[in-house]
Amino acid sequence: MNKTLAATVLALTVSGCAITERNSQGKLDNNLLKGDTVGAITLAKEKAGLDETTSKLADQLWGMQAGSLLRMNKDYAESNKYFDSIEDVMYMEDTENVLESTGELIGSTLTNDAMLDYEQTYYDAVMVNTYKALNFISIGDLANARIEWNRSDERQKRAADYFASKINKQKESLAKEDAANADNIKKSLTESEKLLADHHITETEWSAYDGYINPFSTFMHGLFFMLNAQDSSDIGKAVDSLNRVASITKTKVSSDTLKLAEKLQSGSSHVADLKKVWVVFENGQATKKEELRVDLPLFLVSDNVAYTGIALPKLKAFPAPYASVKVGAVETEVVGDMDKIIQAEFKEAFPLILSKEISRAVIKTVAQKQIKDRNPLLGFGAGLLQAATTQADTRTWSLLPKNFQAAMVDTPEQGKLTLSLGEPAASIDVDVPTDKNAIVYIKAATANASPIIEVISL
Repeated sequence: MNKTLAATVLALTVSGCAITERNSQGKLDNNLLKGDTVGAITLAKEKAGLDETTSKLADQLWGMQAGSLLRMNKDYAESNKYFDSIEDVMYMEDTENVLESTGELIGSTLTNDAMLDYEQTYYDAVMVNTYKALNFISIGDLANARIEWNRSDERQKRAADYFASKINKQKESLAKEDAANADNIKKSLTESEKLLADHHITETEWSAYDGYINPFSTFMHGLFFMLNAQDSSDIGKAVDSLNRVASITKTKVSSDTLKLAEKLQSGSSHVADLKKVWVVFENGQATKKEELRVDLPLFLVSDNVAYTGIALPKLKAFPAPYASVKVGAVETEVVGDMDKIIQAEFKEAFPLILSKEISRAVIKTVAQKQIKDRNPLLGFGAGLLQAATTQADTRTWSLLPKNFQAAMVDTPEQGKLTLSLGEPAASIDVDVPTDKNAIVYIKAATANASPIIEVISL
């Protein structure tokens, strides 16, 4: 009885950690829905647990949430304190050796991925560098902005190799761990395809941008080096980035901006003569994960068990609050679909997530049966433990937008730009410099929240 009670307490403890995390995310969502930015920032900073002395975070995901919220609040320097700390964590994740990753994998076999430290996605890493660069531009620190754009670009150049290497290493580790139950796992995986189709879990239609790049980050990289070129090589970077975005997105804003960069490269124009404004729009909320629990037939020597099943993450997309931002007759166009980027990376990871979850279920169910054969009461406790620890990892950087949009217009002579959002259109007047090029940066997570607008002179 004592052993059964201990197992039950452990099960409730493990389950409670994940529930607490989801409750915290719910509180954050509610704060933002109410427009309580201060409350959202307080919660995120508390959960992130940044040590001001060591600059280390207790929780990486909440560090990204805090960095985003502080950026939304236009506290750019404080935002970058969190993003800098995340950069350190990402570096450790990037250089993590096989022994460490295998140890994490074995540990999670007994519980679930939600109990592990949050491991950033590739799009997380690119967006951390992107937001850091934008923060530095906002405070006029172009030297550090340059460093962050270079880091973002370098990450994206390594993207395809990253996916192949990381997933292969994890597959090898998982195969070694599951050798004893290989037949059961293989049969269960085959059967799972039918069940997952019944639950409408299919990723066959999802495809990545060419080379797994984030075209928004690439567009902003090109725009920065075009407007802040120190030499011909900077203009070359701008042309390369903008050419790539134009070929991928087929948008007018990217092709028109590319033409300007090519004129600068040829010497037929100068950056001071451009007199342009780029309207950049973060629209809506990105796809998130939710849990789906599935009863999966496991091929075992006996069905003498109290519980068996799996829990998988499933993507949930949200409608865009706005179709675009209008600037006179010009409309913003999508230069980066964050939903597509998230879906493509999830598609790469999902087969491994499924294999790991089925492997856990087989190992736990075999153990549960063996315990129950010897002690039915203790076996019941093992069943409770298995049920409680069967949870999907649904953690995501929830403050990313659904998509990034952009438009380019001439600088208005009177220095006043009129933006229109929604139907019926709500007009917003924005003052822009008449003697410099500028970026008008807009973020609107929902139709109910007031858009956040900043003007950056370049």
